[in-house]
Amino acid sequence: MKLIAFIFVAVSVVLPIMADNIYIAQSSAGSDSGVDAANAHSVAWLNSASNWGVDPSDVKVGDTVILNGTITNTIEVMASGTESSRITIRFNTNAVMK
Repeated sequence: MKLIAFIFVAVSVVLPIMADNIYIAQSSAGSDSGVDAANAHSVAWLNSASNWGVDPSDVKVGDTVILNGTITNTIEVMASGTESSRITIRFNTNAVMK
């Protein structure tokens, strides 16, 4: 029983650390890695089902998608988080959707 409790605690502590901020702009920027606004993925990247899942570079449970600049395309949400580990989409400072 103690081993099960330890594993649960270890997983509970590790999972939130795996959450990423993924930066999105209308068009990709810089290295297109999504790690910051200067290297944002494009809306087309976000709208591709192959980029939603469990791989480290995917949009996944616990991640925050940060929209940057002026977004003119529709955004498609292709996954959901859980009650305790949501996928959050937010606007960066001065970001707008038209």
